[in-house]
Amino acid sequence: MVANATGCSSIYGGNLPTTPWTTDADGRGPAWSNSLFEDNAEFGLGFRLATDQHVALARRRLSELREAIGPGLVDQILDARQD
Repeated sequence: MVANATGCSSIYGGNLPTTPWTTDADGRGPAWSNSLFEDNAEFGLGFRLATDQHVALARRRLSELREAIGPGLVDQILDARQD
């Protein structure tokens, strides 16, 4: 995830047909957003906090479903790498 301040990095970094924001072998790459204002650090922090909350909620919901889906599967999902 990239929270980019508007400036040269967004102009030259987002210029097609070449771009430094590319995908990996699985077709995944960074989500790129930018802020026009001076609060870019807070803008990026908001994304991080929201992501942390989504992860915590998903883990809680999965734990609540432990008996319905089976403890083994729940543990495998919770222990799976997320990178």
